[in-house]
Amino acid sequence: MIQKLGTQKMIGVCMVTGVYCPRITGGGLQLRSVVLALKDKVNFFIISADNECNSISKDLVDGVMVYRVRVNPESILENLSSIARFIKVFLKIIPNVQIIHIHGFTKKAILFIILGKFFRKKVILKTTMISADEPLAVKRKMGNFAYYIYSNIDIFICISEAFRLKYIESKLPLTKMRFIPNGVDTDIFKPLESISEKNNIRRELGIFKERKIILFVGYFSKIKGVNLLVKAWKIIREEFKDRVGLVLIGSRDPRTNFYIDAELVAQIEEEIARDNMQSDFIFVEKTFAMDKFYKAADIFVLPSLIEGMPNALLEAMASGLPCIATRLEGITDTIISHRQSGLLFNINNTEQLAENFRELLISEDSAYQLGQNARKEIVNNYSIDRIAKQYFDLYSSISN
Repeated sequence: MIQKLGTQKMIGVCMVTGVYCPRITGGGLQLRSVVLALKDKVNFFIISADNECNSISKDLVDGVMVYRVRVNPESILENLSSIARFIKVFLKIIPNVQIIHIHGFTKKAILFIILGKFFRKKVILKTTMISADEPLAVKRKMGNFAYYIYSNIDIFICISEAFRLKYIESKLPLTKMRFIPNGVDTDIFKPLESISEKNNIRRELGIFKERKIILFVGYFSKIKGVNLLVKAWKIIREEFKDRVGLVLIGSRDPRTNFYIDAELVAQIEEEIARDNMQSDFIFVEKTFAMDKFYKAADIFVLPSLIEGMPNALLEAMASGLPCIATRLEGITDTIISHRQSGLLFNINNTEQLAENFRELLISEDSAYQLGQNARKEIVNNYSIDRIAKQYFDLYSSISN
C-alpha cells in the first residue's frame, strides 16, 4: 500500500544505514538532512544498526519512524540474531515500501539487497567511502559472492568524481549509475553576521575566547588524520603559542563507533600531555550545535587520508570558513579550487599542512576571501534543496 498525502501518492522508501540520530556520524547527519527535506513527499522508514539498544527499538525522529537493531560484530551468535531482527523489521514495513535505499555496502547491505530482490523492490546503494564500497574494492575485499549481490543493485549513487571514475572502471552498466553529491542546508550553515555574534557563541560554548580557533571534525582514526593535525600544530606551536587554540569534535570512545582507534586515542592524549599542550586543545565528544562551532572557529581543517564526500568540509565552507583539506583526487579537489575557495595539501605532508595554517593565521584578508568564495561554491553546487530534488526525481522515476 502506498500512503497518500491528500490526493498525491507518497513513495515508500526504506533507508538502511549505520547509527542514526541521536547518534552522530557524518553519514547519519547527511541522511537526516535529505529525510528532513523530503519527508512531506516521501514516506520514509529508517532501519539502523546500533550496538547500544536492546534487541529492537523504535522511535520517531523528526516525525519519521526509526527502527534500531542491536548488532555486535564480535559475536557470531549475536550476528545471527541480528539477521533475524533485521528480517523481522523489514517484514513489518515491506507493505509500505517500494524502494530500499542502502547507505554504504556492508554485510548488512547484502541481506537487504537479497530481501529487496526477493520482494521485487528497487534497490539503491549510496556509496560512501573510496576503497571500501566502490565496485572493484568490494570484489577485491569481500569476494565474488558479495560482488555478485552488489552487481544486482538497481541504482548506484556516486557521490564524487572519484566514485564515478571507479564505477566506470568496473564495467558495470552505466545505465545504473547516478551522480548525486552530498548536500548542505545553507540556511543552517551560514556565515557570521558580526564579530559580536562570534564572541557570544564562544561564551555560550565555553571555548577559547581570545584565541583564533582551528576546528577539526571527525572520529578518532588514522584515516581521519587527527594524528597529522597534532604533528602539524607542533611545528608552528612556538610561533602561535597562546594565540591559537584547536577544537577537535568527534568521538574518542570505541564503544560508540566501530572505526575509532583506541590505540591512536591513547597515543594522541599521551603526546599532548608529554609536550604540555593541554591548554591548546579542547575535545568535544559530540554536539548538536555544529553550526555554532563553525561560526565560532577561524579555520577548518580536514586532514583525512580517505573520504567519500566529506560532509564537515561542505558545512564549514557553507559557513564561510577558510578551509584546509588533504588533496584527495576526485573528491576534495573537486570541491575546493586551491587558493580560490580553500587550500589543499598533499596527503601525509605535515609540513605543508603547518604552512597552510601559518598562511591563514597571518593573512586575515586572504582567509576571509577564501571563506567568501567557499560559501559561494556550496550555495551554487551543494545546497540540500538541489540535492534533495535529485533524490526525489530518482525515487519517482523508479517507483512506477
